[in-house]
Amino acid sequence: FNAPVGVGKDLELVINVDGQIVNSLYTYLPPTFTSITGDKSTNGGALLLSGTNFGVDKNKITVTIGGSAVTSLSVSQDHQQLSFNAPPGSGANKEVVVTVGGQSVTSTFSYDGPTITAVSGSTSTAGGFVTLAGTNFGRSTVGLSITVDGSTTDSFSITQNDVELKFRVSEGTGKNLPVTLTVNGQSTTSTYSYGAPTIATVSQSSTSGGSVTVQGSNFGKDAQKITVSISGVNCDGISIVSENTQFSFNAPVGVGKDLMLIVSVNGQNTTGLYTYLPPTVTSITGDKSTSGGVLLLSGTNFGTDKNKITVTIGGSAVTSLLVSQDHQQLSFNAPPGSGTNRMIIITVGGQVVTATFSYDGPTITAVSGSTSTAGGFVTITGTNFGRAAALVSITVNGNSASDYSITQDDTGIQFKVSEGTGKNLPVTLTVDGQSTTSTYSYGAPTIATVSQSSTSGGSVTVQGGNFGKDSQKILVTLDGVLCEGVSSISHSSFSFNSPEGVGKDLTLVINVNGQSVTGTFSYLPPSFLSLEGSPLSTSGGSLTIKGTNYGNDYTKIVVKVGGNSASGITVSNHNEMSFTAPEGVGKDLLVTYSIGGQSNSETILVSYSPPSVTSIEGDFSTGGGSIVLKGDNFGKDVGVISVKINGVDVQSLNVIQNHHQLSFIAPPGTGLNNPLAIQVQGQSISSVFAYSGPTVTSVSGSTSTAGGFVFLSGTNFGRLDSKLSVFIEGSTISELKVTQNDVEISFRISSGTGNNIPLTLYVDGQSTTSSYSYSSSTITSISKASTSGGTVYVEGTNFGSNSNSISVKLNEVACSGISIVYANTKFSFEAPAGVGKDIPLSVTVNGQTTLSSFSYLAPTITSVVGDYSTNGQALVLTGTNFGTDNNKITVSIDGNNVESVVVSTDHTGLSFNAPPGSGKNKPLIVTVEGQSVSTTFNYSAPIITSISGSRMTDGGIVTISGSNFGRAEALIGITVDGSTVSEVHITEIDSQITFRISSGTGGDRLLTLNVNGQIVTSTYSYGTPIIETVSQSATSGGTVNVHGSNFGKVPEKISVSINGVNCSGVAVVTENTQISFNAPVGVGKDLTLVINVDGQQVSGKYSYLPPTVTTITGDHSTSGGALILSGNNFGTDKDKITVTIGGQSVTSLLVSQDHVSLSFNSPPGSGKNKEVVVTIGGQSVSSTFSYSAPTITSISGSRSTDGGIVTISGSNFGRAEALIGITVDGSTVSEVHITEIDSQITFRISSGTGGDRLLTLNVNGQIVTSTYSYGTPIIETVSQSATSGGTVNVHGSNFGKVPEKISVSINGVNCSGVAVVTENTQISFN
Repeated sequence: FNAPVGVGKDLELVINVDGQIVNSLYTYLPPTFTSITGDKSTNGGALLLSGTNFGVDKNKITVTIGGSAVTSLSVSQDHQQLSFNAPPGSGANKEVVVTVGGQSVTSTFSYDGPTITAVSGSTSTAGGFVTLAGTNFGRSTVGLSITVDGSTTDSFSITQNDVELKFRVSEGTGKNLPVTLTVNGQSTTSTYSYGAPTIATVSQSSTSGGSVTVQGSNFGKDAQKITVSISGVNCDGISIVSENTQFSFNAPVGVGKDLMLIVSVNGQNTTGLYTYLPPTVTSITGDKSTSGGVLLLSGTNFGTDKNKITVTIGGSAVTSLLVSQDHQQLSFNAPPGSGTNRMIIITVGGQVVTATFSYDGPTITAVSGSTSTAGGFVTITGTNFGRAAALVSITVNGNSASDYSITQDDTGIQFKVSEGTGKNLPVTLTVDGQSTTSTYSYGAPTIATVSQSSTSGGSVTVQGGNFGKDSQKILVTLDGVLCEGVSSISHSSFSFNSPEGVGKDLTLVINVNGQSVTGTFSYLPPSFLSLEGSPLSTSGGSLTIKGTNYGNDYTKIVVKVGGNSASGITVSNHNEMSFTAPEGVGKDLLVTYSIGGQSNSETILVSYSPPSVTSIEGDFSTGGGSIVLKGDNFGKDVGVISVKINGVDVQSLNVIQNHHQLSFIAPPGTGLNNPLAIQVQGQSISSVFAYSGPTVTSVSGSTSTAGGFVFLSGTNFGRLDSKLSVFIEGSTISELKVTQNDVEISFRISSGTGNNIPLTLYVDGQSTTSSYSYSSSTITSISKASTSGGTVYVEGTNFGSNSNSISVKLNEVACSGISIVYANTKFSFEAPAGVGKDIPLSVTVNGQTTLSSFSYLAPTITSVVGDYSTNGQALVLTGTNFGTDNNKITVSIDGNNVESVVVSTDHTGLSFNAPPGSGKNKPLIVTVEGQSVSTTFNYSAPIITSISGSRMTDGGIVTISGSNFGRAEALIGITVDGSTVSEVHITEIDSQITFRISSGTGGDRLLTLNVNGQIVTSTYSYGTPIIETVSQSATSGGTVNVHGSNFGKVPEKISVSINGVNCSGVAVVTENTQISFNAPVGVGKDLTLVINVDGQQVSGKYSYLPPTVTTITGDHSTSGGALILSGNNFGTDKDKITVTIGGQSVTSLLVSQDHVSLSFNSPPGSGKNKEVVVTIGGQSVSSTFSYSAPTITSISGSRSTDGGIVTISGSNFGRAEALIGITVDGSTVSEVHITEIDSQITFRISSGTGGDRLLTLNVNGQIVTSTYSYGTPIIETVSQSATSGGTVNVHGSNFGKVPEKISVSINGVNCSGVAVVTENTQISFN
């Protein structure tokens, strides 16, 4: 018979022959095993097991490898193949057991061995942690070992399953040391290099040599493996100071800076610069005479080779230079000279130190010769005067002398002193900037005559002798007061301005530059011209008398009026005095005065003024009140004063402020413009008096709209009904009368309505205003309306019967449709659309307002529809009385306010975004302006869209993506196959959760997610690999390690290409997770990397190591020169290389075949620290480059003192004029131009004189200095003078423009009166 498809053994077999049955057992052929192929990586990969008799039902099949079940098992329909994911593991010959329907077959299986793709981490020679990346490292350190250069490491751990581990490498040095990794008996190798040494700092030694300390890194701890050389000279005494970071060596004897220093540690080199300590100067001793002498200069670090030493003083080289063998002293002969602070420049092997040197200064032993104030020749004797008159200057009391000459070298000088005055005046002799002093005295003054001046002061002339001609040196005092305006007329006459004053025979003292003489002086007497200020106030007042010679001192003046003394005397400008006359009355009184004992002889008369009124103050009430009258000239005797109003005498008249104020009681009355008469001692004045107008303080009585009696209370109503009238707008007034004198009246008002109706009261032509109000309405009840508006009924009192007199406002919004329902007691209006309760409502009846409140109907809810997701989405709620104002509505779900509330225009719908949340039966509350309604709300149940994250069988972090997860981790529960997971976290609100799954295997595990009571299920499967990293090689090629997964363990099935070029040396470093191969020679980054494993292909990116720069040597001149740039990873194809300096491309670029050097010509430029950018195949490295500093070889061109064009020749000037700055003695020059690229510059120098001016040239931040000297003067023509002397004019050039800097002598006799006639080209002298 034909057996059906099936599997198993001892199955029940039933045979029925014509109704007769027999039972037996049946067994299918057992499974057989022929091969296992596929991904054999240690992280578990997809495998295909071939054989026979597997059946087609995977549920009847089990497969284990090394005792662990496989996952994702499936069976082919031809019964001959099984596919599954192997469990993670490592090692060879693991037992494979296949069981089909109870029948089993066994075989063996080997995981791929490890491969190393990259070695990274610490390269310190002190050791540290190193990371190996690759494949097939497994997941357990059991069976794992690592050796570096044959030494076993420790402290290793798996940092990333299968593909990464970390271990500690011990301290050491060297490169390309072998690394061997063994995983469960399977091994792979790679290499490890300790870091090359680096130099951070290098100490200095003296020029006699000594210990030098180098700080940096990766020096190791074995001094025997370190070598050091300076400029090719090997150094000894190498010693480790601090392991790995510091060592010392002995520098040889030498001088200089920036010498090449090479440090090599176990075959790895680094370079730096070494500089000996620069020279220092501590002292300069010896013969400092101006004739020059032997000097001894002490200091340090001079070396012992005088050929490497130069010394200059003031720019001139010394002679007979010698250097001591202890490096500490120089001896030489100074050049002849004079002056102070001459710059000494000592240069030792390119290192410069500066100091200053001063020649001995001059001394004066005697000053002799003429003492006449008219001047004359004076002789100075002393020492150190030098021999060059051009370097000598002399001042007497700060003024330059003239006609001086050296009469005897170093010891004698003669000069001409100018006219002057004074004694012990300082004489200063300056020789080339060094000065010494002595003294000189002129003769004393005498007095013959002195003129007079007015009391206001004025010019006074003094005749005498020895006054000199310098008014600044003449001091004059008059009775001890210093006088001004001193002006010299001649040696025998001068003038001064006397101070203001009075008197005669005053003491006069004249001091001429410290020498004094005494005499006398008298002022002119006073005189009278006019009197001002009459008539006077009866309280007294100010009078002014004008005349001449009154002086300016009031204490010397006495004034009387009518025989009584005046006070407050003041005087001004010597021609006017003012004073205060005593109080009184009358006219034609006599005024007398005296000044400094001299009295006036003229007759002067003055009179007092009549009275006047300025104001009337007090109680102007109609009943009569107290009044104060203010004015002037009332006197102080009430017996001579009378006051009347309307011809009636006032009462209680008093003088309350002498001359200025009267008080009295006015008689009763009303009205304005009542006659007021005042008389004082027969002198009268008229005015007017006004009673106060009426005021209303209260309105009382009937307020009924039917009318009635009204009372007005107030003031100043008077006492006569006939002078009263009242007007109230729209009402009739009758029966008006005074009910209480001055303060109350009454009248009858007609019926009406209204509030604050204007009321006007008139009393004898004077009026006042107030208002009158009828009673206001009251409200007892108000009906409600829907939020869309409608008719509202108001009940109460005093509404009247005219709807036009009624207005209604709801929250200050006017309402329409007002209609009287019942006169006075009920009316209706149309409420506008709105929401809320207790809204302010005002009812105004003819201007009178009554306040109440109004409420709209409360909201209701009929339904809630929309998106119920937990992240809060749009919902629509329908009902009634929601209004239309979004800002007056709040909606909350489970206590959280919703967002983006929008209300429909028909008051029946709300749309909003629900707040994030989860769960069901959550309270939903709608509040419309204080009125609320509630219902319940259910959030959507959770939905799972994907599960990602860890598939490792040892567990890990898993991510669930989907929706409606909410935001509260405490409300989330997750189980896998009934087991609760741990570390549940929300990583993206509502849409993503992570959790830690425990170790396990298999696919389609039941996953249950519970969010706040709402449940959803899905499945979870363990298992699948990825690609991670690719290491780099040098541009010369080398081993590349690739970390990832699913590389297998058979290198023959793996091919690798970079940019289409096949790579050799493919090896499996770690089964499944790491392979290595040999990269071809090349450059660049992000090149296409293709890895093909047994027909399966993956693409990635590959980058060669980027270039590095170590040194730049060659010609650094600004014109551009040949340079060699050393480093690594330059490749060999110059077409793939670009080099720029300061942004400009280099030329003539070549690359060495060993990938480590470039040669090229730099672009022309200047400056230092210019960025050098080397780009190779898209990868760049930068460094810095400095052009050579400028040098000056000569300075030529204009030397004219009026300035001109100057030329500087030299090298390394560059080509950019904008980068060049030049100063001479600190002042910036103009018109700087490059006339020959790199080697010649011109500029315009301003006018000036003198030699050795400091010139500073700055080329793009690099500075060099030199000196510039203006030309010496040239004489072309000289005019002649008479033998008696006179002005001489000299034409020529280079005279400058400052006469103080010019001296002239004829046959050794100094000339005076030197002046510049025309700047630079013409001078004159006497």
